[in-house]
Amino acid sequence: MSLEPTLAEVIRTAIESRLTEVHTGIPGRIVSYDSTTQTADVEIVVKRAETSSSGATTHEDYPVLPNVPVAWPRGGGYSMQFPLKVGDHVYILFSEAATAQWRVSGEVSNPGDLQRHSLSYAIAIPCIAPDADPLPAATGALVTTPSGGGLSVSEAGGDPGPVAMASKVEAEFSEIATLLGGIPLTYVPNPLGVGSSNLKAE
Repeated sequence: MSLEPTLAEVIRTAIESRLTEVHTGIPGRIVSYDSTTQTADVEIVVKRAETSSSGATTHEDYPVLPNVPVAWPRGGGYSMQFPLKVGDHVYILFSEAATAQWRVSGEVSNPGDLQRHSLSYAIAIPCIAPDADPLPAATGALVTTPSGGGLSVSEAGGDPGPVAMASKVEAEFSEIATLLGGIPLTYVPNPLGVGSSNLKAE
């Protein structure tokens, strides 16, 4: 029996070897985040499996990916973002072609670097988490914030202020009416102290 590999085996081995360098998408975890540039250093959380010629499988860590753009939803002058923290999970996508020149100019660009599906040209999407960390169940539109956190809605660069809570405004109106002997009020300036602590808007 010949110990020489067949042509089919040689081709299959070559294809499998090449595919280990073709990166498409994989979960990751934030190592650090720069909110000014919206870029992060990201750790890949699924190890690379390597199979030797003898058939043995080993597992290796990927390098931490530096300076990865975080893909926040944006368009038409609108955007949505929040403060990522170390340990947050993201999904990493790898570009078909090099994007460095496009990132600088924002214009149609030559790729320059001819690598394809490379670890060097990734984006991170904060849209995924392990099963052990599910979101709260939602029966309708739902936005959750951490304990003590807040939600701000404003124009870019704006300085949002408190949003009035209906129940607090009604209580203030009732208190004013009581102090004035129950006289109906047709207009009262918005009292202080009725702002929402979790939602702010201009």
